[in-house]
Formats: sequence, structure tokens, C-alpha cells
Amino acid sequence: MSVCSYHLFNKLGLCTNEGHWKFRRHLHVVCSFNCSYKFGVGKDIIWTDRKADYIRDDNYVDGNLLLAISHKVMTYSSDGGFELIAGGNSGARYKEGVRDKAGFGWVTSLRQINSTALVVVDKSSHCIRLIDRETNGTSQFAGNCTVSGGASAMCSSQQCTFDHPYDIQLNDFEEDFLYITDASNHAIRRMDLVNNSVSIFIADVKGPRYIEFDNKNQVMYVTIETGLLRVPVIDVELRSLVLATAVSNDFFGLALLDSNTVVVAALKSNSVQVALLEGSNSSASNICVKPKKMKVEARKKHKMETPFRCEVYVPYSVAVVHGALLIGQVNFVKRIAFSSELHSSLPHIRKLYAY
Repeated sequence: MSVCSYHLFNKLGLCTNEGHWKFRRHLHVVCSFNCSYKFGVGKDIIWTDRKADYIRDDNYVDGNLLLAISHKVMTYSSDGGFELIAGGNSGARYKEGVRDKAGFGWVTSLRQINSTALVVVDKSSHCIRLIDRETNGTSQFAGNCTVSGGASAMCSSQQCTFDHPYDIQLNDFEEDFLYITDASNHAIRRMDLVNNSVSIFIADVKGPRYIEFDNKNQVMYVTIETGLLRVPVIDVELRSLVLATAVSNDFFGLALLDSNTVVVAALKSNSVQVALLEGSNSSASNICVKPKKMKVEARKKHKMETPFRCEVYVPYSVAVVHGALLIGQVNFVKRIAFSSELHSSLPHIRKLYAY
């Protein structure tokens, strides 16, 4: 079965009757050397009214997406409807409760760790929260909510403090560990679920934001203020900065396409980039950029002359869900289809409407 036949995208009208992707425009060869991905613009599938800070497949309900939208945690169903899980009613304030009686400062990440437990990062409240998917009730999971503090070398999860945490992730090759980016403490923390303790995994990391794991090679990728950090989990001393910029570019969300290809959201430059990582070399190409300012007639001409156009404004989150790249930005989530078929290294546009 084609990944496009997955019923969420099929219901949204993004698939043909044969189970192939529909495209408004052609696919585009993003890079000119040893690149094995082609991208194509679909249509904006989810109108969120606010910036989608985080996107993830819902492990609790098959076919749904989980969305962190400022002060709320929501699901988006295959029928095109939103459902509130928790948050929103008390505005940008910390409050434990059930569904709309709960309050979040600002939700920047979430991770379902078992069939009912959804772990949520409440950045503005400086803590990690837990949502019970059966009751939609919230509780404190780690940190001291509403109180920021430094990163202790070792502390219990209820006594430790965070300062603007961003992300929480787990991997497939370690049991009982969660990794947390503690941005203002410039550290990556590791939580031991067995001992209920939190330790420092890496210190002196400038503004760590989001994490993705290459489970095959046991490598962690982390977006930081000035680039993308690659960290072998077993031997932390081998960490390296694989994509550095001369000035802060505020890299935020990232998604792993394979062991050598990472997609990152660059907030300051208003772009989404695909990074090719080959040994000690790395390069990046834009796949989405900020819309150009131009008059109506010039814009119409630009659309006709540009087979591939992917425009974003304030891209914050990216996720790979069932064969498509989803980009969370102001007011909506954009869908980008991609193909991993090998192609020649010639940097030209080629027509490919379905795969």
C-alpha cells in the first residue's frame, strides 16, 4: 500500500484514487550533489490559527496528529477536526486540572511514552507535565512548575529545576531514559525513569532546542542557537557541530529523514533547510523560504515561472509523519511530500507527479 493511502491524507484529498500523492507543483531536486531526496509542495492541510509549536503522530489514536499550539495540547483527526486534550482556559498560566481546566505557560514539545502517558514540556512554567490520555488530567512530572533554577549535577525529578526547557525525547536503544533540552541552563539533561532522577548529559551547549535520534547509529542531533549538534550517545566526547552559522540563526525544529539527511527549521532566516551530512562534510539547501515582496502581477508571473514554490513564514516545527514532511508555522501546518528515489546529480527541475 502506498503511504499516501494512509487514511488521514486520503481524507484530506491529498491522494489520487490510485493511492498516489497529488501535487500542485513539480517535485524539485533540492541539491546538486549526491542528494537522494526530491520534495514537492502539497497544500496547507491544517489551519491552526496560531503557530504550531510541535507536531507528532498520535500513538494513542491511530490516524490522528498531536499538536502543541501555544497554551494547548490538541489532536487533529482524519476527519479534519480538532479536539482539545488539555489547556487553554487559564491563558498563559500554570494550573493542574482536567482538559480545559488545566493551564500551560507555553507548550513546546510532547512525547507519548506509553499507551496512556503523554509527557509535555511547559517551557514558560519551567517544568515537565504529564497528561493521562484516559482522563485528560494533568500532573507535575519533573521540575518545580513556575520556578526556574539551575541545572544540578544530580537531583530527583520532583526537586530538580529547569530554566526554559524545550524538548523531551527518548530513543529505541536505551530503556528508561528521557532526554530534555534545558535551554537557558545551556544543558541537555537525562532523566532516569527507574531511579526517578535527573542528571546532566551534556553541559555548556548554547541554547539547545530540539532533539532527534538516529537509532541505527545511536546518535543524537540537537538544534542549538548557532547550528546543529551531532552527539554520539555512547561517547559524548565525540560530539561535533555539523552545521554552523556565522551568526545566530535560531534553529528550532528538526526531523530526521535518514542517517545522513536532516531537515531543520531556521527561524531567523525564515526558511526550512535540508542538511546533508557526509563524514566531516556537511551542506544545506533551502526547501522553503520567506515569501518575496512583490506586486500582484509580478507575483503571478513568478508563480508561472517557478515550478517549485514553498513559502514559509516563521517556521518553528517540522515532523515526518507517514511519508510527508509537516511544517508548523504561523496559523497553519504546511505539508511537503518527498521521495527517496535515487536520481542523477544534475541540479535541474524534473516533473514527477506521483510516487
